[in-house]
Amino acid sequence: MSYFTINMKRKFWEIKNNRVQLLISVLSNILIVFFVLKFMNNSVTEIDFESVVMQVVNYYVTMYCILFSITVVSNEVISCSKTGFIEQILISPYGLIRYIMSRIVGHILQMLTCLTIILLGLFILTGVRLPDVGVMIMFYLVIFCGVFSLFGLGIILGGISLISKEIYSLVLVARIVLVYLIMFSSTNLFVPFSVASELLYNIALSRDFILISTYEIFLVIGNSLFFFLFGLVVFKKIETYSLKTGRYIGY
Repeated sequence: MSYFTINMKRKFWEIKNNRVQLLISVLSNILIVFFVLKFMNNSVTEIDFESVVMQVVNYYVTMYCILFSITVVSNEVISCSKTGFIEQILISPYGLIRYIMSRIVGHILQMLTCLTIILLGLFILTGVRLPDVGVMIMFYLVIFCGVFSLFGLGIILGGISLISKEIYSLVLVARIVLVYLIMFSSTNLFVPFSVASELLYNIALSRDFILISTYEIFLVIGNSLFFFLFGLVVFKKIETYSLKTGRYIGY
């Protein structure tokens, strides 16, 4: 059995054992966003309400991707440190990077599944027409292509957790700063997920199939690959440093 298969089965086992908490989390997200939309519905017309729903959906998806992606990857390293499993990975032929990479695939599937359930729940509760299939396919394609930039940042924070116990504060600060840069500033190639967020906004507001240029897709993929590969390089440097200097800390 391959290393990837083992970790995928482990991910499904974790979801199965935490299905109640996961279900509560999904339902809570649906209800919170729904009540926000209902509150906003009192001050807009029916036509405007559809636009408001799509804007809120876009902002919610962006925040969900940021909070989920950064947290799960950094928590992987912290969890391994707490259980003592990280010492075995560090000296194994697989290495910590390969372990994290195999886990990321499972996290992406979980994230997209939860997002689908949440979005379907919101559209049903608000009575807003579901976007066309082509729109949803593009929406998810952009998320998939862009989310690796966020995983790259999470990998860097995971690496920092090897040598510092202040990781929880750093993760919190990183999430706040990134949400601000993406949501309240102009598109920037040097900000993770910024290009993808702008494209998601355009797709969400269109409500119909729009043609995304190859150039736009390349920008999203380029932004994502840059930060993901940068995260891997930084993580490897920190990992090597912690092992050579003996500064690796357990939890």
